[in-house]
Amino acid sequence: MRFFKPQPDAHQFYCGIDLHARTHYLCVLDHAGKKVLHKEVPSEPTALLDALAPYRQGLVVNHQPHGSASAGNSAFSTNSINPRRS
Repeated sequence: MRFFKPQPDAHQFYCGIDLHARTHYLCVLDHAGKKVLHKEVPSEPTALLDALAPYRQGLVVNHQPHGSASAGNSAFSTNSINPRRS
């Protein structure tokens, strides 16, 4: 397993996304670890992009796919995580 190494000078925000068929759960932390966003959004690309728009500069996204769901958007640097696999 490759582990992500934070780069505070390049990454201002870190986002975790729990992907589901109907909704996504988002949590964005700043570089100091302070929660700046925590919300549920519909699983539509525009809803995801709109919610993350204020944090897009320097954003790193980690997602937990369920089934065939996937972030699949090259607008962000993404890391797929799955605690069941190593």
